[in-house]
This record gives sequence, C-alpha cells and structure tokens, in this order.
Amino acid sequence: MRKGVRMMRTCVITVGLLCSFVGQAQAAEPRSVDFNRDVRPILSETCFRCHGPDSAAREADLRLDNADDAFADRGDLFAIVPGEPEKSEAYQRLVADDESLKMPPPDSKLSLTPEQVETLRLWIAQGAKYEKHWSFITPIRPALPAVQQTHWPRNAIDYFVLAQLEERGIAPAPRAARETLIRRLSLDLTGLPPTLDELDAYLADESPEAYEKVVDRLLASPAYGERMAKLWLDGARYADTNGYQNDAERFMWRWRDWVINAYNANMPFDQFTIEQLAGDLLPNATLEQRIATGFNRNHTTSDEGGIIPEEYRVDYVANRLETTSTVWLGLTMGCARCHTHKYDPITQTEYYQLFAFFNNIPEKGKDGDKGNSVPFIKAPTPQQLAEQKRLKGEISEAEKTVAELIDGSAEQRRAWETATRQRWSAQTVERAEATTDDVTRITFDGPDSRITENASLVPAHVTPGLLLTAEAPVALSDVGAFDTSTPFTVSLWLRPSESGHGTLVARRNDKRGYEISLTDKRTVTVRLFHDRAENAIDVSAAGELPTERWSHLAVTYDGSGKAGSVQVYRDGRAEKMDVQQDKLDGTIARSESLVLGTSKTDGPRFRGVVDDLHIFATEQTAEQIQELCAGRGADWDVAPIESVKSKGGATFELRDDGSVFVTGANRQREDYLVKILTERTDLSAIRLEVLRDEQLPKQGPGRGEDGTFHLSEVEAEAVSVVNPHNTQTIHFTAAYADESRDGFDVGKLIDGNVEGKNSWSVKTNSKRSSRNAILVATEPFGFDGGTILKIKLRHQSDVPSRTLGRFRVSLNAQPTAVPGVAEQIAVDLATPSNQRTASQQQRLERHYIGEQIDGGEQALAQLATLQREKNEVEAAIPTTMVMQEMEQPRTAHVLIRGQYDQHGDEVTAGVPASLNPFPADEPRNRLGLARWLTSGEHPLTARVTVNRFWKIYFGTGLVKTDEDFGAQGEWPVHIDLLDWLATEFVQNGWDIKALQKTIVMSAAYQQDARVGAELLKIDPHNRLISRGPRFRMSAEMIRDNALAVSGLLVKKIGGPSVKPYQPPGLWKEVSSGVVRANLFEQDHGDNLYRRSLYTFWKRAAPPPALQTFDAPTREYCVTNRSRTNTPLQALILMNDVTYVEAARVFAQRLMNEGPQDSAGRITRAFRLAVGRKPSRYEIVVLLKLLKSRMSYYRTHGDAATELLSVGEAPLDETVSSAELAAWTNIASLILCLDESITKG
Repeated sequence: MRKGVRMMRTCVITVGLLCSFVGQAQAAEPRSVDFNRDVRPILSETCFRCHGPDSAAREADLRLDNADDAFADRGDLFAIVPGEPEKSEAYQRLVADDESLKMPPPDSKLSLTPEQVETLRLWIAQGAKYEKHWSFITPIRPALPAVQQTHWPRNAIDYFVLAQLEERGIAPAPRAARETLIRRLSLDLTGLPPTLDELDAYLADESPEAYEKVVDRLLASPAYGERMAKLWLDGARYADTNGYQNDAERFMWRWRDWVINAYNANMPFDQFTIEQLAGDLLPNATLEQRIATGFNRNHTTSDEGGIIPEEYRVDYVANRLETTSTVWLGLTMGCARCHTHKYDPITQTEYYQLFAFFNNIPEKGKDGDKGNSVPFIKAPTPQQLAEQKRLKGEISEAEKTVAELIDGSAEQRRAWETATRQRWSAQTVERAEATTDDVTRITFDGPDSRITENASLVPAHVTPGLLLTAEAPVALSDVGAFDTSTPFTVSLWLRPSESGHGTLVARRNDKRGYEISLTDKRTVTVRLFHDRAENAIDVSAAGELPTERWSHLAVTYDGSGKAGSVQVYRDGRAEKMDVQQDKLDGTIARSESLVLGTSKTDGPRFRGVVDDLHIFATEQTAEQIQELCAGRGADWDVAPIESVKSKGGATFELRDDGSVFVTGANRQREDYLVKILTERTDLSAIRLEVLRDEQLPKQGPGRGEDGTFHLSEVEAEAVSVVNPHNTQTIHFTAAYADESRDGFDVGKLIDGNVEGKNSWSVKTNSKRSSRNAILVATEPFGFDGGTILKIKLRHQSDVPSRTLGRFRVSLNAQPTAVPGVAEQIAVDLATPSNQRTASQQQRLERHYIGEQIDGGEQALAQLATLQREKNEVEAAIPTTMVMQEMEQPRTAHVLIRGQYDQHGDEVTAGVPASLNPFPADEPRNRLGLARWLTSGEHPLTARVTVNRFWKIYFGTGLVKTDEDFGAQGEWPVHIDLLDWLATEFVQNGWDIKALQKTIVMSAAYQQDARVGAELLKIDPHNRLISRGPRFRMSAEMIRDNALAVSGLLVKKIGGPSVKPYQPPGLWKEVSSGVVRANLFEQDHGDNLYRRSLYTFWKRAAPPPALQTFDAPTREYCVTNRSRTNTPLQALILMNDVTYVEAARVFAQRLMNEGPQDSAGRITRAFRLAVGRKPSRYEIVVLLKLLKSRMSYYRTHGDAATELLSVGEAPLDETVSSAELAAWTNIASLILCLDESITKG
C-alpha cells in the first residue's frame, strides 16, 4: 500500500459486485487453493515488491509475505481476515473501483486477472493458510501414487508421471524404436552418437538386459565425464581468458580436467561439492582437492588501468557468493546485495554473512594481465607426476654413482689440488702487447722478463688472469713510471674476493708515489703524494665494487697536480668523486717497480683476480674508457639481430650499436622473441647486456616505473639455415652476471622456473651504463652454412611490468673467454679447504672426477641429462588458480547500497535463517558451508541438483526456473517426483550415476517422442512427460556430432584448450590492448578436431559458431541456456569451415567404407548421422540430387576444387573430384537435417 494513504475504515462495495462473487462461489464447487502453488506466485509477482521482505521498500508498513503481519490488528481493520474476504482490506483494495484506492496502483503497471483475484478470494475464504515457501522445507520422501496401468511403470519415476497423466486422461506414449533409444541414450550420456558397431550390437541383443547393458556401458565411457562437465562449466563460468576490456589469457584447464575426472570416477555429489568449495581446507588436502577449488576462481578479473582494486575485489567475492547460491541453492542471492531481497526471506545482513565465507582469499582486485592471478599453484598432470617420480629415482641413483666416484678419489683429488696450486704459482706473466709510447697492455698469458716476483695464473674472464693473495703480490718493472706532470690512465678488470680490500695498484715508497686501493667498504681511493702525508692528492669514488663478480675499473689523471683532475670509472661510467685532500707540490716519480696487490707496507693487501691491465701515458677520454669496458673479451661479437617480436604488444627499435630499444605496450608479463642470424659455429656462450637509456623510466635499463626489470628465464634454440629441420635446443650449464639484486640472482635465468618472483634483476639505485649476464652453454652450438639463433627473453615474474627497456646480445666461440667452470674452479682452489662453502667443495669434487677419473665424465653427463629432463618437466607444469584462506581473515561488513567503500555493521559468517541451521559442530568457514549445503536436512541442494539432471534428459527441469527456486520461481510441475528424486539422491549417498541410471531406465524416458495434434494442445512443452524428449542439441553437441559422424573427432581426454577454426581477425575487433589472448592463432592437426569442451573460450568473443547455437559468454554463471532457432544457425551448418570439412570427410568415408552402390551409401550415411535407415522416398530424393550435383561438378571443375579445398583434413586424391564434391553435398544435406541436430 502507498505511504501516506491510511487504511480504509469503511469499504463501499456495490451490492451487485458482492453478489456477483457470492454467486460465482455458489455456482461451482469451490476448488482447493494451495498457498505455495496458487497464491504465493500471485503475491510475489504483484505485491511483494511493496509489501514483502524488504523493509526499505515497504509501503504502509504492511507485509503480505508474513502471516502475523498480514493478520495483525490495524485499529478497526485487518489486511486479511481468514475466512472473510469481505472484511479483508487487502482483498477489498483489489476489487475497488476508486483508482486512488485500488491495488496494485495503476501507475505500477501491474494488474491481476479476474482468475487471480478469484484465487485470492478463495484462499482467504478457505482460511488464508500461510505456508513456508515449498523449497525452503526439507523434502520428505513421498509414497508412490496409485496408478491404473500397473504394467507400465519400470521404476518409481513412472508412478509419479503416470498418476498425473491418468488424472488428465492422457495415455503414455509407446516405447520408442530401439534405434531411437540407443541414439537418445548415447547423446544424453556421452554427447556423441552411437557408432554403427554399437548400434548393430544393441539391435542384435534380444536379451531383457540389452537396454540396461547399453546404459551401463555409456555411464562407464570416458566421454560421459566430458558430457557432464560441459554443463558444469556453464555454471562455473569457466573460460580461458579473464574478461573485461583486456580479456587476457588465463590457465584453468587443470580444474576443467578435474571436473571431467570427478564425473568419470562417479565422485559422490556431496564430495564433489565439498572439494570444489573447500578442498583446500580439508585435512592434509591433496593436490587434486586444491585444484578442485578453482570453481570459485573462474570469475572474471580485471587488470585495467584506472580501476579501484578494492571495488573489483569486492565484486569478485560477490561473484563467488552469487555463483555458489545459483549453482547449489537455486536462489537469486544477488538481489540482496544492495537491500533485503524483495521476494525471498533473505536480508541484506544475511547476504553479507554469506559474503564473509568468501572474503578471506589473498587476492588482488587488479590482477591477471597475463596468466593466473594469485593465489595459484603448480598443478602437474598425473603423467607429469609419474615422470617426476621416475626422474627423482633415477637422479638419486645417478647422484649415488657420482658420490661413490668422489669418495673413492678423495685422496687423489687432494694431491691434484696441491699440485695445481703449485703449478699456477710457478707461472710468470707475459705482455700480450709491447710497450709503445702511449700504452702497455698486460694480459697475463705467460713468461715476461718484467715480472720481478712470481705470479699465480688462473683461468679468467678473457684469458688466464692473475690471482692475487695476501701472500703473493706481483711486481712489474719498467711499467707505470709517471711523474706529477704526466697524464696517465690505469685500466683493468678485477674480481675482488669477500675480504679483497687493500692496495690494488701502486708505484711508491714511503715518501712519494701513487696508489689505487679498495677500502673495506669496497670503494676505490686514489692517492698521489710527495714527501709527507699532507702534500698529496687524496680522492675516493662514491660507488661500491661488488665482490665475487667482475668489474671494469679505470683511473685517469690529467697531470695538472689537482684533485679535480683524477677520475674513477666503474664499468664505463664516471663515478662521483669525493676529495679528502688537494695539495700536491713536487714529484711523485720513483724507481720502484709497479706492484699489484700491495703497497709494500704493512697495510691490507688486495685479494682476488685481475686481468687485462692497460697502462696509458695519456689521459683517456670517457668515450675511450667506455670502449675499453665494452671490449671485454676480444672474442665477443655483437649479434646481428634480424628481428625481435613480442608476445604482448611491445615494439622494438634496432639501433646502430646493435642494441634493441623497446617501446609500445608494457604488459605485466611478456616474452621477447629475438632472432639472430650468424655464420659462427662452435659457439659456447651468450652475453646479454642490459643498457641504460635516457628515454627509459629512471634511465632504465628496465621499463618498470623505477627503471628496473625482472627477467625470469632465457631460452634458446639453434636452427640450421641449410636444413631448418635440423635444430638444437641450447641448454645452459652456468650463468654469471656483474651485478644481481639480493634474492634475484642471475642463475634464475636458467633454472627452468618462471613462477612467482623467480627472476634476475639488478640494483635499483645503480647508475651503471650497462650490466652483463653471461650464459654458458652445456655444449657448443652452431651449424655449418649459417645458424638462426632464436632467443626467448621471458618476463613472467609476479613483479609486474618489469620488462627490459634496452639490451644487446653478443656471442662467443671460445669457452675460455667466458666466466665458466674453469674460473670458478680457480677461485675454489685458491680458497683454503677449511674456508670453502659447500657449493665450492661440490664444484671442485665434480670437476675433478669429470676431468681425472674414469667414468666420471659419463656419470656427471648422465646426472646433468636427468636434471635437465627434470627441469624441462617442471617448466612444463601448468598452474591453476585456487582458493586459499588468509592467515588473518578480513573483517566483513554490510555494504550500504552494495558499495565497496560504504561499510555498515560488521558481520560474521552465517547462513539465512529461513534455511536449515548451520551445524553447531562445523567451522564457520567454507568447509563448514559446504557441509551445511550437503547435509541431509538442507531443503535446496538435492532438489536443485536433481532438477538440473532431469533437464539434461527432458529439456526442461521439473522446476523450469532452475536458477530460481525462490518466490519468483516456477511451482514444480511434479513436486512429489522432485522430492522423491531428491530424497533418493541423498539416500543413495549422492550417487550421480545411480540417479541418472534411474532416470534413463524409466518408462517415461523411453517413450516415443512423436506427438499428435490433440496432445500437443494439452501438453505443448511436454511438461507432463506425456511422450519422450525431443529438442535441439546444444551447440557443443552439434559440432561434436558432425565431427564424430565424419570420423574426424579426436577423442583425447583433457589438456590445454585448443583453437579450431574461426573467422580471422574476430578477436581484434572486440578486444582492447595488444596481448597474446587478443591474437588468435589457429591450431592445426588433431587440435582442430577435439571435442568442443576443449575449445579455447575467450569471454569477449566466445567461439562464434557455438554462440550462434546459444552457448553463453561465460562472463557469469549460467545454468539455464536458452534454445533458439534462427536462420543464422542454418547458415553456420551449411557454410562454416568445420561443417563443410566434416561433410567432405564424411563423403570420403562413405566412398571408402561399406557399400559401393549409391543407395547403400545413402543408407549408411543415415545410420551414421541419425541412427536409422532412410525411407524409400528419402533415398529417391537424394539419388536424384546426387545425379544433379555430379553432372554439375563434371562441368564445373573449379567449383569442385574450391569445395574440396575447405579445411585442413587430408583430401583423398584417389577418387574423382566431381564425385567427391557431389557426395560432399549429400553429406552436408544429411548433417543439416533437423533430425541430425535434434535429440529425439
């Protein structure tokens, strides 16, 4: 009733109108009115909006959904007076002539028919009995009704069906033909037609159990799980993309396969429910139970810029709640998000109590640019688990073999270590280039008369390098003799040890000279002095040198005697200089030799390795210093890059210096595909330089907002130019970098793991112009005649949008020219055995047995091969999104008007009071919720579930509105049958296959589907089950049927989604952003012919042929697909590549198998496609058409060729193209028959 309008104190009703109703009541015997069946639908549709559960929308403070309120005394009037409609104000308003009093108000656009008004009058007259909504009452198993035709029922279902038919004077239809029954069964239980062998076997089996044997065979078929899973995916809103604007790709197929396997294993529905809603909360949850929880991670997610993450996160939680409610409760719970439900007894507070169950997931509102959103897990397939188990055992055996070789040679190894160290100590140094007027270069390769003390040479990054220890400084005579007025430059590569601080280069005595040192803080100091401490230049560089990594160091001096004339460069970049002293007056020249590793004082001595020493008698420019740094290793060649491509929309500029500058889209996850053409063979290593650039954020080298990058993995493959089929996957044995951030070591580039934050990155505050990562190949690569090198730079880290901004690739053909195992061994050997780390010791032991012990190389190679296989298996393991509880649960609130940031009262997890109570002994989490749903007392779960299974077989549920069992839903057409099925389902332990067998074994299901005109008027939609089911197949079944009939169908179970034919460019038209999921790349081979269940499902552009046949977008939960009949569907069947190709292959099958006469082929075609033989008339018509098409194609060869070229399936070139084209037309016609796409 409208606000501000008082209840009528008197009601003026004309005597004629009153007498009219009384007369009608007396004229016919009053029918019995049931509140739930007859009255509630009327009140719900026309009254509850203003006089229902929602207090915020309630008018006149009147509720008509509640007996106490409807019967309440309102002064001198009552809304409803049981037994007395003439005293019931609510009824009087229905029949009022005065529009200001009439209900519903004219402006509401609602009205009641005279029949509905009479129903309400009768209900009040019969006592106005209120009842709890039928679906909220726990079902009680009804007794089987009595029937007259006692011979007809085959099981309990038939008694309920027959009782209603007999009540209406309808006789059940006869049993369908056996050919019809096996086709109906096969389509219903597997989604596929029967094969000819299956059809013939059933027709030949005359035993009473023949039909049941077919049922049992089909229920045991792997295709059964696929058929059932397809229906579940709609409700679960399963898709292969995230939705929203970018609609990027995700990977949830492991959950889809879990559903298939669960159905095939006949997992009880209560367990099926618990594992999907709360498998992660089960004690000792298995991998499969955690995968199952992906049901509630299938919702859409957004990564769009500008969104408010919390707003979207709240939407995700609401989506989970509303999907769970639709699937298990059959309620429109979403109506209570903003206000109390207007029709059902669900308050807004109760909505958010349910919301609280799903609010504790550690997820992000903005996520999913590419790949899965957190939380997700690695989900190996059973095959991958088996392979991991095998490899674990074989690796254990291989490691045991290696350990035995190590243990057996320990004494020999120790002797080898001593001898090797002695050999290195006995070596001296050779100048690689003679001294000129300007420069001396010393590369430490062999004997040199200028060396005045012994030097230890070890393998280094270019050629052998000089090992400096506290006990072994090295003196170089006639080198570096400079005075105060002489400009000079010192350049070298160095790799300090952990305790490597001390004097690095010096030519001095106690009174005068110069020295370059490394402090204990790893900063570089330069000192030039004369006679006393205060007469000196003393400067230091601000940056720190890393330990255990190679750095290039250069010091320049212009000969002016000023501190400002000294500059330190690190890795080609000028360092900021701090001046401690700036007063130098006098000479710094001395006759002493230049010394490396000490200043011949009692001060600290440098420890580490140095290499490639240049001493210039000039001041080198900054550009020249950069060239010295870039020239690291004369055998490094900058790779000639042919092209760079992006998986996610980045664009690339190839610069003259060989580097690549990246612009365009910067996705959260990205792969760069680098293609290099080189003539070099026996290549051994790849160097990746990451370079700074002023155009990058913070000058780079990454594209992250802070200038960083996170590179997850480098993968490489060599392809022969001469023979492209000759390829070599490049595996890496070691990775080295001159800089890595803590926790993001360069070794992560080759570990096969791209999950989480596993990646290489560099320091954010570094100002270096470049950093280098060197990857050493396990074996040489490169082909005679030229090599195409394909390198994939993978940015898959959970640290988003941190891709490389500028980089350069170089190649090397000399293993000694890279910091491989040899250099590491040198450092390990120089480390005292009692100071070595476990990894150093292991490296030494394995190096020794590989080089010195028989069988060692083979044992290590076998171990490396197995570990590589293990890494490859692990790298291929898919991930899947799962549910997971937060350690600290979120607080849930009522959200005012449903707004994410408008918090009302705090709530805790709970369930609606109108349903069965939450079990006292269950936890208030998702596990408790799942057990509440599957308790035997729950009024909805079993009813909703059996209703959907019933719909599979009869096209419509016993409740047509299977997504709404509330007040706005339909009254069950067979409520006793629904309750019997629900209680039977629970009593049988929620056995899904048993329930379905009961349905298909019934006489009701086995009826003939044909219908006469009279019966069609009485039961037009077969709601009374007066005949067998007949309706159009689903979109997926139509396609699968065509593939199966033609012989193209590939029956592989599970695996990643596939991309069969679809119109080109369609995704680009509907998607925003250049990401992988927006670029359709059609599959080939078997993937074109997989079941439609496995078709890649893009939410923004679902497979168009399937959507034309009413497949949903999967953007939200759908449990009730529409079923339409449109001209576009016929065009798809006649012209889509899938169906034209299927017709051609079907024709080839007819020509190559079975009868060779035309009538025999047509008969075989009918039996394959529709399960029956054609009539004589049908054969005559098709023979006539065949003759006509044959004649046409014989004179129109181009048309035949064009038709036969459709699709990628092999063409049978042994038959006449004209004949094959004509039979293709016949096959297409048969596949397009209404009967071919209809289950009857």
